[in-house]
Amino acid sequence: MHTRPTSPPATAGGSPALAHRRPSGRVRELLCIARQHSFPPCESPKAAYLEALSRVPVFSEIHVKTMMPFFSRLAHLIGEMGYSRKRLDEVNAELRNSQETLQEQVVERTEELSRANRQLQEEIAERIQSASEREKLIGELQQALSDVKTLSGMFPICARCKKIRDDKGYWNQIENYISRHSDAIFSHGICPECIKKLYPDFVD
Repeated sequence: MHTRPTSPPATAGGSPALAHRRPSGRVRELLCIARQHSFPPCESPKAAYLEALSRVPVFSEIHVKTMMPFFSRLAHLIGEMGYSRKRLDEVNAELRNSQETLQEQVVERTEELSRANRQLQEEIAERIQSASEREKLIGELQQALSDVKTLSGMFPICARCKKIRDDKGYWNQIENYISRHSDAIFSHGICPECIKKLYPDFVD
């Protein structure tokens, strides 16, 4: 329990002993407080100090004990708030780390998908080119087959001169008939047996 200090002993002239001394820093501070709160002026700084001190509220021990549970609860709440803030900071740090990890995984997966997409596009282009080349080859073969003329069936041919009779009843030289019905080209020559028969004088 705070008690008020007694007045300092007076000097021979009746003034306080500290009346003519320079006030200390604490006294000057109290004087400023007194002026701010419009305390009535006093005869000396010491008196002003005592006047300001008399207005400071003083709590008894009972009041302090009564208020202790409140301050204890307040300190506990402040501690819980500090712990909650610390835990919140930890959770935010974990979330940031998880977000960074997720972003890295997204980037890696995106790169993998891009590589797979490029590879697939290259394979599709190769297959399209192969199909185009195959179609071109098929067209060339079909054109070649359309250009080929074949002779089939039974042909009436002369047993002596070897002429062939066509569908209109005309007899044609065999080379002429074949040339008209195919792409074959003939070049004429003479075999050794015919040379002996036709030109016996030239044969040894």
